[in-house]
Amino acid sequence: SLEQAAIELSLFLQSEQGNPVIPSQVRLPSTFLMPEHPYLNTRDSDIHRALSQRPEARRLILQSQQNNIELAWAKNQRMPGVDLQFAVSQDFGRILTSRPDLNKTALELSVMLEIPLQMRVMQGRVNAAYATATRLQHQQTFATQRIEADVYDAHSALNRSIERIEAANQEVKT
Repeated sequence: SLEQAAIELSLFLQSEQGNPVIPSQVRLPSTFLMPEHPYLNTRDSDIHRALSQRPEARRLILQSQQNNIELAWAKNQRMPGVDLQFAVSQDFGRILTSRPDLNKTALELSVMLEIPLQMRVMQGRVNAAYATATRLQHQQTFATQRIEADVYDAHSALNRSIERIEAANQEVKT
C-alpha cells in the first residue's frame, strides 16, 4: 500500500522536465505524526452536544411545544364559557320630562354562560393533537437514535484512522 501511495503521489510530484517522479523510501519521514487522543473518551459528551446542536432535534422540540399549545387550546374550547360584563352609562344633555329615567346613572351587570353541546369538532382537534404528540414523540426518539448512531460512526471512523496511521508507521519502520 505504501508503493501504491507513492505511485499516486507521483501524479503530483514532477521533475523539472514535467515527468512524474515516484518518491523513494528515503524521502519518507521516519514516523508519521500520531494525533492526540483527547476525543476517544468523549463519546457521551459528544452525543449530548450533538443532541443540543443538531437542527432536526431542535425542530422536533419546537413542534412539540407548538402542538402542546394547540392541545391546550382545543381542550379549553370544550369547556363551558362564562362572560361577565359590567357597564355604566348616563345620558347628558337636556332633561326630558317625559323620560325622567334618562338623567339617572344606569348600571348594568350581565353574566353569560355558554355550554357547548356539540363538541365533535373540538374533540376531534383534541384527538388530532394527541395523535400529533405521539407522532412527534416517535420522530424525536428516532432522531435521537440517528444522532447517537452518527456520533458512534464518527468515533469509529476516528479509531480506524488512528489504526491506519499506526499501520503506516509500522510499514515505514520495516
